Amino acid sequence: MIYILGALLGGFALLVWLGRKAKAGKLKPGPWIRQGGTINALLALMTLISGGMSVFRGQWIIGGALILLALAFLGGTRFRYEGDKSPQPARTDMTRAGAFKVLGLSEGADRKTILSTYRRLMKDAHPDMGGTKEKAAALNAARDILLKS
Repeated sequence: MIYILGALLGGFALLVWLGRKAKAGKLKPGPWIRQGGTINALLALMTLISGGMSVFRGQWIIGGALILLALAFLGGTRFRYEGDKSPQPARTDMTRAGAFKVLGLSEGADRKTILSTYRRLMKDAHPDMGGTKEKAAALNAARDILLKS
């Protein structure tokens, strides 16, 4: 059991050292740095299995500590799709008349109407809700043009 704890501690120390070197710019990012989440999840799984085995054997304190350590490993792992991180350029070719047309409003609408229409349309146009990035960008540009002028 002490060997498992030593290996986990050594692996954790190695990951911390690599992470600090990478953040300081001393290491060039390679596949081993990009796979940090996977390594973290595997360490958590190994620790969780070791903790479960310890609890099964009756070593409650060590098993509990290992299970808590596994949860700490999982807390630092992000299981999400990062997607395309490139920022979308703001549309600068839209006029005020075009902005009213995108929102489906008549010219001269007040601020409250613009905001409520924008929010209603964005619920369907947002990429997380099944819309497209282009439609969401057009709505954002229209809102910005109408509210900032």
